[in-house]
Amino acid sequence: MLEKIKKHLRITHDLLNDDIEDVIEECLHDLRRMDVRVIDTDPLIVASVKLYARYRFNFENQGERYMKAYEDLRNALSFAIEYGVDTEPEAD
Repeated sequence: MLEKIKKHLRITHDLLNDDIEDVIEECLHDLRRMDVRVIDTDPLIVASVKLYARYRFNFENQGERYMKAYEDLRNALSFAIEYGVDTEPEAD
């Protein structure tokens, strides 16, 4: 996912790789915190990470706009049945 996010942020060098990887992990952790089942290849999860990265790097000086878009998508995913974490106890 690192290369996708770098391309999305229009970053062509490797100097920020560690920072970008940290931001990706932050986003995935935040999604899990909201009980969203994270599948790295899912298009909406990738879109969430892209929005989060643009927010964290204040892309084109529009960080707040991207934060709001990320939060809206994250919240929508947390209510979507197909993205919800199975909270039902397993039967014996």
